[in-house]
Amino acid sequence: MLKRSLKVLIAVVLSLMFTVSLVKIVLLIWSSRPAAPHSAPPLPTVDEWLESENLASYKQLFRDKVKRKK
Repeated sequence: MLKRSLKVLIAVVLSLMFTVSLVKIVLLIWSSRPAAPHSAPPLPTVDEWLESENLASYKQLFRDKVKRKK
């Protein structure tokens, strides 16, 4: 019984590892292909959005909060 459970557990782990690897490969290929000319412009990063909304002071506030936690 223990041997069978161990085999099933190993099969599940290997299946998950294969799935994760496959997803990584697909994402790598997807991100490396050139964008279509009619595609939407890239979304701004968080820093760019904060600056465009005049919220750059909040950016510094969160950085200070992270420094205090360390």
